[in-house]
Amino acid sequence: FVSTLVTVLLRTPSERASVHGMALVRALAQEFPAMLFSGQTDYLSSLTHEVLPFLNSTLAAVRGAAAATLYLLVKLNHVAVRNVSRMQVAATIALSKFVGGSARAQPALIHRGLATIAAYARRDTDRRVAGSPFVAEVAAMSERLYTIMRDTLTMQEHKDDEALYVDMQYRIAKGYSHSPSLRVAWLENMANFHSGKGHHAESAVCTVHIAAIVAEFLHVLLAGNAAIPQGAAAFAAVAPTVHLERAPKELVAQVADDLRAEGGIWTEEGLLKIMEHAVKELKKGELYEHVNALYKLILPMYEKARNFERMVIAYTTLAGNNQQIISTTGKRILGSYFRVGFYGRRFGEMDGQEFIYKEPKVTPLASISLRLQEHYGARFGPGLFDIIMDSSKVDAAKLDPNKAHIQLTHVVPYFDAHERKARTTYFERNTALARFIFETPFTKSGKAHGGMKEQHKRKTILTVTSTFPYMKKRLLVASSRELVLSPVEVGIEEVENKWTSLKQSVEQKPVDKKLLQMQLQGAVSVSVNAGPMEIANVFLGPDSVADPALKEKLRVAFNEMLTYCGEALALNDTLIKQDQYEYQKVRPARPFRLCGRSVNTSFVVFVRSLCFFLFVRSVVSGVHR
Repeated sequence: FVSTLVTVLLRTPSERASVHGMALVRALAQEFPAMLFSGQTDYLSSLTHEVLPFLNSTLAAVRGAAAATLYLLVKLNHVAVRNVSRMQVAATIALSKFVGGSARAQPALIHRGLATIAAYARRDTDRRVAGSPFVAEVAAMSERLYTIMRDTLTMQEHKDDEALYVDMQYRIAKGYSHSPSLRVAWLENMANFHSGKGHHAESAVCTVHIAAIVAEFLHVLLAGNAAIPQGAAAFAAVAPTVHLERAPKELVAQVADDLRAEGGIWTEEGLLKIMEHAVKELKKGELYEHVNALYKLILPMYEKARNFERMVIAYTTLAGNNQQIISTTGKRILGSYFRVGFYGRRFGEMDGQEFIYKEPKVTPLASISLRLQEHYGARFGPGLFDIIMDSSKVDAAKLDPNKAHIQLTHVVPYFDAHERKARTTYFERNTALARFIFETPFTKSGKAHGGMKEQHKRKTILTVTSTFPYMKKRLLVASSRELVLSPVEVGIEEVENKWTSLKQSVEQKPVDKKLLQMQLQGAVSVSVNAGPMEIANVFLGPDSVADPALKEKLRVAFNEMLTYCGEALALNDTLIKQDQYEYQKVRPARPFRLCGRSVNTSFVVFVRSLCFFLFVRSVVSGVHR
């Protein structure tokens, strides 16, 4: 009843009602301080959330009443537990939500109200706070609140730049690693922002990090409870980056009492609700395998509580979740990635930095290019922004210093041989991504493309500061290295890519007929056979001067390709129906020349591929040795 009465008074659009409402809050706080500062209640947070926005009032009486009320709450907090941390957390969260969600926040007025609170502390002669660190604590709290307000308003100014906005949220959250409640509050803001934008994978990661923070402290607060996750490390299978939430023992001991008193999320039920919300976001983000991993942490808590209703929901959810994994095999697309390099003094501290951007599903290069062009073109003005689409190295000294430049390149995840062997599923090859690669063709003459004998390739491997999916949709490139392939190595890679693709199509269960036939078209169709045949002629022919070891590697690659072509053709014959044979014919504009003779190629796939097989097999088996 009291809470409802106070809320009604404070939300009534009347100066007198607001002032009297805050007077009632002060009277109640002095009469029942234990209700606010002990036990697991959220009265303090609720009252602070209602009172603090009045610091923004243009009416001096209302603003003064708010400052007096907040000061009294701070003072009573110190008297009760000899520190102001609980009130500081409540005020920080209230201020962040108000400034972040209000277009009418006036920094000068709020700053004046905060200064009034600090002045009250300096003038207070109450011996319960005199001669203690109280005055310094209040001054520091007021200054910190002002800094948070300033940073939050700066974020609001950049809300149209989604990546920069999230970067600033992330930076502020990182600054509160020493204060779990405040870090959680900012991570919640990030999670809500991502979810509102439809970035459910990123929202899920933020939520899992929140659960990891709570578990890190809760397993100490509830020592001996084996059912709860034993610290942040327990969530590593869901989010590999949760090691960031590990807390020093000193910090846990320092804040344990405050968290225990705060209640809310810092309880077993609070942790369960966070994890259940994470499950929803993971499902929306199509990270079904992570849902399975998270339920391994949730189910023991249900079992301990003998909560059979929740267990029914959990197992039903798991059944549907695993069915989704099966039904979406070969159909899920978890994102596209692009390297974005920033060049020019107009970008400030980002000048010279490179990022990897994660974009939804299959995002074309043209789509992200248009978005960046519109955003930065509007920001810098006509003629002052340029996008570099070439993937070659940028010489910043040759760029127009008066313009802002962005280099945009499509990249794909990169795995070494060991990782490729360990990551066998699509999901494994599209999560926990830290390295990316893009290729730049070049010739020694300076042209990008040339004949097979002169075609080189430069591979650039980029390593980012964390792993995707993450709490942000862009990550800074921490390092890069290059690999340069010679012409014969380019040929080997092309053949290896063809047989690897065929192998995957043949072994996929169930078989994707369309994908199989596309792979076959790319491997044995006379319209594209010039690629493999040219490679065989140039590097395995009698005039080849390629390194013998590389020639042998190429022969092995061709043997693998022919093996899987044969398997793919045999499998394709079992899949096509009688009325589809017409679609398996090839009608090229000119005859296919093989071994010096023209061959009619208007046959089904098997007949025309046999010609290709005979030629390449003769080369691979050593006819030209």
